[in-house]
Amino acid sequence: MYLNHGRFTAALKAINVVPHANKMKIFYFSNEMHRIRVIAMAKSINIANFYVANKSIVYATFMVFIATDYKMAAEAIFVTIALFHPVAIVILYMLPFGVQFAAEALVSIDRIKVHSTLIIVASRLY
Repeated sequence: MYLNHGRFTAALKAINVVPHANKMKIFYFSNEMHRIRVIAMAKSINIANFYVANKSIVYATFMVFIATDYKMAAEAIFVTIALFHPVAIVILYMLPFGVQFAAEALVSIDRIKVHSTLIIVASRLY
């Protein structure tokens, strides 16, 4: 029986790569799970800070206002709260979502790179 030597060698190379591929998959997915845990922890810390930071910023502003001997009026209080609320929403609430989407994009790009590399290697083997 005649065997094409090039294809036979390529098949042997592919068989030798398979056991190592499982180890690479386990390492890659454990590394990816670590990234996901870190992102989830940062997101939950930022959501917790969203509720605390808004009130603490307004409180600190009023303490500085009182320390500088200004008279506090209801108008100044409501304007201050109205101005800090949109800023706090953008910075403290929306920023973590932007970081999350950027991290997910990086993970997707890494997966595409790995997949395209595997396609190139497989095409060279056969």
